[in-house]
Amino acid sequence: MMRGPRGNIYKVHRGSFFLSCLRCRSQIMKRITLPILFMLLAGMAVAQIPNGNIESWKTFGFGPMTFDYPEGFLTSNFTVFQGSDPSVTEVTGVNGGKAAQIKTHLADEDGSLVPTSGLMMSLKGQLSLTGDFDNKFAISGKPSKFEGYYSFAPVQGDTFSIVVLLYQNGTVVGVAEMSDNQTVSNLSSFSLDIDYVGSNDMPDSASITILSSSNEDIHDGTTLTVDELKFVTSGGGTTAIFSDAKTFNGQVYPVPANNTLNIRLAETSAQSAQIELFDISGKLLMTKKLDAYTENASLDISGLPSGILFGTITVNGQKHSFKASKN
Repeated sequence: MMRGPRGNIYKVHRGSFFLSCLRCRSQIMKRITLPILFMLLAGMAVAQIPNGNIESWKTFGFGPMTFDYPEGFLTSNFTVFQGSDPSVTEVTGVNGGKAAQIKTHLADEDGSLVPTSGLMMSLKGQLSLTGDFDNKFAISGKPSKFEGYYSFAPVQGDTFSIVVLLYQNGTVVGVAEMSDNQTVSNLSSFSLDIDYVGSNDMPDSASITILSSSNEDIHDGTTLTVDELKFVTSGGGTTAIFSDAKTFNGQVYPVPANNTLNIRLAETSAQSAQIELFDISGKLLMTKKLDAYTENASLDISGLPSGILFGTITVNGQKHSFKASKN
């Protein structure tokens, strides 16, 4: 058990994480009944690391009780089995791809409709017979920050919360937390410092929990949108930059490059595309946005240091990775 930066208490329960801020848990966790979760998780194919760019979505359910969910995440969409509409839905993301919109909604409680926070929680594995589930995913390195993009539309002062826990051998060793009630109309970047219990702690896994409303008196309609979630190491590198990226099938030339790096896309982007270049430590060196229907791109790398370059290019909502070098 440990206390987070804002005084909320977190604990590990039989190897699983439960957000023990009672204001949140009373609204959310009591709705995760064993029969509903067992039906939900039995059909999920969950990647070892959640897709932080929120590009991979799957469909689950049957008949009118069908919903989409971001792969690798447990969401409050399971309340469709109690007659609610999906509360976590796909919307347009910061790079023209996909993002997750998490909405506080009305859900049945003992025959009455009450406001219930939208939930998106990282998930790995299957639900056990005891009702426990594992929401930790493997990481490498020691992240110093958790970053992403968000927008928020609160109703009557609702507060959203993002809580990230890092574990070493199942014990919580680090926390990053963000809570706010201010309106943010457009997707905007955020960066959270990770507070570690000890300087020598080295996490091997992490969990992410996101609530659209975490205050006590919550309201139907409060909406939080998140996208492009990632960890950043103390040296500026990102953990698992390429964890959700496919290999780039286009052309990157010349190799090595001098002042200009040319990229020929394997497919034409029907949406705006984005290219990012990193050095060998993972530090972001350059970002270039491409217009829709672009087939070729030329990057001026004259100001970049010589050496190996790693890159990602997001085309039609899918991230691809490539390698280059500069003289």
